[in-house]
Amino acid sequence: IVAVRAEKTYEDFESPSGITWNAGNGAYNGPVANPDTRSEAFNTSATAGSYTNNPDSDFNFVIGEVGAPFDLSKNNQFRVSIWSPTPSKVLFKLEGNGESVEAIKNIVFGGIWIEYTIDFSSAAGLTNMNKILIAVTPFETGNSDTWYFDNIYAVPKPNCSNPSPDPTIIDDFDCNRNADYRAGISTLALVNNPNPTPVNSSPKVGRFTDRPGPFNPLLIAYDNVIDLSTDNYISLKLWAPRPGDILFKLEGGASPAAEVRIPVTALNTWVEYGADFSAQAGTSHKAIVFFFNAFDDTDQGGVYFIDDIKRSVVPVPPPLEQFENGPFGGANLDWAPFGGNEAIHGTIARIANPDASGVNTTAHVGRYAKGSSPFSTLTAFLPDGIDLSTSPQVNMDVWAPAGAANVTMQLISALQGAKERTVAIPSTEEWVTLGFEFSDFSDINDFEEIRLLFDNGVAAPGAIYFFDNIAQSISTVDPCEGTIADPRILDDFECQRNVTYPVGANRLEVVVNPALQVANASLRVGKYTDPANDPWAALVMDPGGPIDLNIYNQFNIQVYAAQTGPLLVKLEGGTSPQREVTIQLDTINTWKNYVADFSAYADENHTKVALFFNAGVGNTTEDDWFFDNVKWGRAPYRGCVTTYDDPSLNVTNWRYFANGSLDNALFLAGPNPNPTGINISGNVGTFLEAPDGQIFAGMFANLEAPIALPVDNKTMRLKVLMDQPALVVFKLEAGRDGAPNSGDVPSPATSDDNYTTPGQWQELTFDYSFLPDNALYDRITLIMNFREVPATVKTYYFDDITIGDQNCPAAVFTSQPPVVEQLRIMPNPAYDRLTVQNADKLEHLAIHNAYGQLVKSLRCNGQVNLNIDLADLSAGMYVLTGYNAQGQLIANAKFIKQ
Repeated sequence: IVAVRAEKTYEDFESPSGITWNAGNGAYNGPVANPDTRSEAFNTSATAGSYTNNPDSDFNFVIGEVGAPFDLSKNNQFRVSIWSPTPSKVLFKLEGNGESVEAIKNIVFGGIWIEYTIDFSSAAGLTNMNKILIAVTPFETGNSDTWYFDNIYAVPKPNCSNPSPDPTIIDDFDCNRNADYRAGISTLALVNNPNPTPVNSSPKVGRFTDRPGPFNPLLIAYDNVIDLSTDNYISLKLWAPRPGDILFKLEGGASPAAEVRIPVTALNTWVEYGADFSAQAGTSHKAIVFFFNAFDDTDQGGVYFIDDIKRSVVPVPPPLEQFENGPFGGANLDWAPFGGNEAIHGTIARIANPDASGVNTTAHVGRYAKGSSPFSTLTAFLPDGIDLSTSPQVNMDVWAPAGAANVTMQLISALQGAKERTVAIPSTEEWVTLGFEFSDFSDINDFEEIRLLFDNGVAAPGAIYFFDNIAQSISTVDPCEGTIADPRILDDFECQRNVTYPVGANRLEVVVNPALQVANASLRVGKYTDPANDPWAALVMDPGGPIDLNIYNQFNIQVYAAQTGPLLVKLEGGTSPQREVTIQLDTINTWKNYVADFSAYADENHTKVALFFNAGVGNTTEDDWFFDNVKWGRAPYRGCVTTYDDPSLNVTNWRYFANGSLDNALFLAGPNPNPTGINISGNVGTFLEAPDGQIFAGMFANLEAPIALPVDNKTMRLKVLMDQPALVVFKLEAGRDGAPNSGDVPSPATSDDNYTTPGQWQELTFDYSFLPDNALYDRITLIMNFREVPATVKTYYFDDITIGDQNCPAAVFTSQPPVVEQLRIMPNPAYDRLTVQNADKLEHLAIHNAYGQLVKSLRCNGQVNLNIDLADLSAGMYVLTGYNAQGQLIANAKFIKQ
């Protein structure tokens, strides 16, 4: 490439320059043929200057004299192309008549042409210099290399609006050129902007010639670890000639490489692309790499123009709603009650701010009045979706009436349904800012709707709430705030960290997930470094008490590693003999869940779990094992799945779908309305059907363990009580290892009603003989009144979901529903402790939050006055329920935790 755009060209070895070049110590070879004229080379001109070093001298140079002194008042940015056979240094110097200025540049790659820019603007006042001196490998002896130089020219220093060095700008190809390019520099050139646009109007840009093949890197190296604590968003402006993907990558150092793949969205124009590496804060990366047209293994290259490579804080998207100058009557979004039903779901209006004070002094806000439904829902479609990848928190200002407790925000994904967060309102009758942290769902890219539920589940027709300033931000809310410890989870390296490590802790660290995959999308995982030459090095987990294996006796651990090997899981401590199960870790570079079955030791007493990675194998090197989501699971269901008189078989996480105004209704279990005939249970499950739903309105539950159908009897049974004949459908879904869903299976497979005994309990049998042998299913779906939509809200009942010919535990007969007494509790409101004064008849107690979720359970052990520790519960309303030895609900009470 001949420097035809140079403002002042001194030498190109193609046309006479008037310069006579002389050797200093070595030998000047005169203009010679270019040693590297490959099409992708930076300098493809025919001839170049050549010089051979004298190995006995420590300063070999070539010097040439120009006809007139250099005018550095304008053209003071000198550029020269150098081809050196090995990495070294180059000294470039201007001198003459007692004046001189010089600079040394590193030659990081040998065997390629590289253009160097030397800033001599500090010598703009010197007017007598007329000689150019170039020395490669200065101040070294023993070097006899032949090197080449070409295209010496000078240009003005860019007119910089901010001439001070900016460390966050990696390369703007104008004023801040702070990149140390290693790989890819041979095809990177500084050129004029070929297509100035409002996105990029700077005069100079980089031109990168991408060679054929899927991965041709442009690598920027650092001597020290890149500080990603704050400026962790890496961006560049790109002019792309063809569709494809850009791959942003961090590597170097001891941390696993991190990648972000971004599709090119427009061609032949400037677009800014960026990648969020905030999860890499605290890592040890030393290089930034870009791949253009990444992963394309066709025989393509292409010329890409790049500019403004920089690091910055993660950008904040524009507000979703401000109620000021939006297109929908001043609102940004088209808010409406769910389904357009104002009677059930309330009304929305844009009004003047009734209390312009505190955190919200804006002129206009949204006013929402709840409808008749306790689950009144306000909704708006998101025309541009919402990208949570860089700003996963959604903030909203709320003014709530006295007595209000919380707000639920739901983001609706077309493929993955509703993702919600509920946040407590810290104070009422004033503006407060609530933060809804959605980082767990930051990889979902098809959110199309936002829904708001004020005091979800509370009947308050006409209650007025004001809201405003819905905007995204980086996470400021602790995502673990309010997390209640789940004793079944030993360690997920995020919010559920429920063990200590008395042995091996010095070799365990919490790190960024080395491979975000569908199997494990957690941001943080554990990394255990197994020592060399120690086949029995242990990592010991201590949950702080006895391990209850009665129900949850399947040890689960997810592992990601570059090697395979045995993992020995050992139960120890306590009074029982030590128990061991060995798992073969057989998959590399992929997250996989492994299970160790300890069901044979359910009645034993153990207090610790020891892990031996590569057990019994004495490797000569240290091995890294990444692991996550260590927890106790229950064995697959093979008999009773759920009965509401036994807390250990109590499926309560049912979620409605296609159920109109009751889509957000909470599932409730309650007293059996007709404990006669085939079902004398005290408690049963309820199913509410709305009059504005679909003909397939139903609910589903994700189970704690999969359903395993017996090969010789692939059936399931369900007891049903309804006030009308109906077609009941029961489905098995979420099959493991590719097992097909059952589809809509009625009982029997007929178009007629299968429930035919209104007012009486009837057992239905569902036949799944067409499903594969030994298939496992993690989800059950129930449609109680398929094909019909009722005229009013209907309540149906179900109980005793069983597999094959197995049965649920027998219920104790009673001619009357059990009397539910009032628990005597104190104090109420409570702080860290609650005392139950009449617990002597109870077998166990359970605490549910306002959303019906079980948050704590404990055995009573015959105590009259039972103290309950509430320190791990967040503030709010709770329901305390007491059960007898038969699992019947016999007492309850409500309390407030402050």
